[in-house]
Amino acid sequence: TYCGYEFNADDPSKLASLYLDFMNRSEFAKTNAVKNKRVYFICLPNLLYGGASGIITEAYFAKWMQPNLTKEIDPLEIHKEFLNLQGVNLDLTKYGVFVYPSLVK
Repeated sequence: TYCGYEFNADDPSKLASLYLDFMNRSEFAKTNAVKNKRVYFICLPNLLYGGASGIITEAYFAKWMQPNLTKEIDPLEIHKEFLNLQGVNLDLTKYGVFVYPSLVK
């Protein structure tokens, strides 16, 4: 497992490898997204498939697409609150890989 909530999915290196593979593919080399390094990976199905978790996805996309307009939005905090509302206490900085590149610096 290289992404999701699994406790063995805390190392982003596999997702980073897939990202680099994508970025180095000749068929994408001329796209503006690759040229401008605006390619983002998001883990499926944990975030993208409907329901309330879709708000987490929207927060990540907003942050990636409009960083200057979304300075006060913290997708990781939204994700954490979403889990807390379900009674799940999980440190997302230690467990889980959900997006790449990470917004956490």
